[in-house]
Amino acid sequence: MKSIEAGDSFVVKANKSEIRKACFHLFEFLGFRNKLKSVDKILIKPNLVSAQNYTVGSITDPLIVDELINYIRK
Repeated sequence: MKSIEAGDSFVVKANKSEIRKACFHLFEFLGFRNKLKSVDKILIKPNLVSAQNYTVGSITDPLIVDELINYIRK
């Protein structure tokens, strides 16, 4: 897994086996832990725009959504 922080941006290049670790680093960078303390409900709106396979890159990979849900639950 490779990651780059540049100001307000965080880019992670990871393979499938590294998704959990990459998502954790991303969510920590975004400060989700502190933001989650002050909310009662969360709405997740993934960028699912069509019935295409996620590998074409035009939609949010379901594995990312799954990791976000796991992170929030913890």
